[in-house]
Amino acid sequence: MLDEITNNETLRNRYLKSFKKGDVLFYEGDDSQDLYILLSGHLEIFKGDKKISEITDEGSVLGEAAFLLGGKRTATVKAEGSVQVLRIPKNEVNR
Repeated sequence: MLDEITNNETLRNRYLKSFKKGDVLFYEGDDSQDLYILLSGHLEIFKGDKKISEITDEGSVLGEAAFLLGGKRTATVKAEGSVQVLRIPKNEVNR
């Protein structure tokens, strides 16, 4: 099912976002609730100023905690190099 989403041209045309090294996808404490799917690249995850994890696996889903629970972002996510994601707004996920 994930392949159907990540390879869907309509979704790519509508929601594909590119980031470069140092760009922030979202900040810890943000109210945003978009869902992110990593298509390519390398992401770093921070709590405060401390790096706690990295994500490099294509198809990884990010922002699911805020998306599912309707709360604030629990971490900051930064691009470590060139990154492409599908950024799907919460109100569009059911489509």
